Amino acid sequence: MSVPRKLSPTALVRRLSPRSFAAGFVVAALLVGGGAAFGAIPALTTGKFTACVTTSTGATRIIDYEAGKRCTSAETTVSWSKGWTYRGTWQPAFTYAVGDVAYSNGTSYLAKAPSTNQSPATSPTSWSILASRGATGATGARGPAGPSYAKTVLGNTLFPTPCSLVTIASTTLTPSVQTGVLALGEVGFAANGSPGGISLYPWVEVTEGATIVGYHQASTVWVSGTESVAVSVTGLMLTAGGATAVLQPGHTYTATLKGGLSGTCSGTPEIPQSTLTVQYTGLTP
Repeated sequence: MSVPRKLSPTALVRRLSPRSFAAGFVVAALLVGGGAAFGAIPALTTGKFTACVTTSTGATRIIDYEAGKRCTSAETTVSWSKGWTYRGTWQPAFTYAVGDVAYSNGTSYLAKAPSTNQSPATSPTSWSILASRGATGATGARGPAGPSYAKTVLGNTLFPTPCSLVTIASTTLTPSVQTGVLALGEVGFAANGSPGGISLYPWVEVTEGATIVGYHQASTVWVSGTESVAVSVTGLMLTAGGATAVLQPGHTYTATLKGGLSGTCSGTPEIPQSTLTVQYTGLTP
């Protein structure tokens, strides 16, 4: 006579599929009894099956865990889900059953009771959290500086008379990401005999079409009638309201170095050599 090989509770669970396992348990419970309440199997609130496996023999019985039934000290408690059904984004008009999974505002919820129009976030008797959205991560390190664009003007750029402003240099900007822009201008200026001296006020502006997106102006410099100077125009481009000018990807902008004069321009004030460099720069979060 062959003797059945003894299986551990874990091995028994592994060898049976959930469907055959459940069916076997129901048959065993029908034969053995043990006070199992079949109306609550699986559990109404969790959708789980619970069984007791005798450690010495491997005999198994279903219990109604939700009704307070428990395994003895000679048994091992095992439980498993009948399976979850993913229903997508939670909809108030849909009727959910135990074991349904729904998504709402970054969190997945498991239905533990039938419900309709019971928001998962505010209905703990109907829903339990299955997976919630994590906290926002730390800000990453700032990336390297973007590419620079430079244009140099050589020669005699004369100011009109009477004194006004003149465009010294310009270049086109086409950023690939949202960015700020840093102006790096250098204006060489010669008064060339203008009596009494002249005030020079250079600046760099960025425009999109006819709209000024941002600008940076250097301090005004007073130049005597025979003096030559070099003026730096260096700084982050700002809007008229003082905020950082933001360049958007896919847009085309023009950066222009300009010079303005005030005073008596009876001589021939000129800009013999100037440079304009503009550099994309990361924005502070």
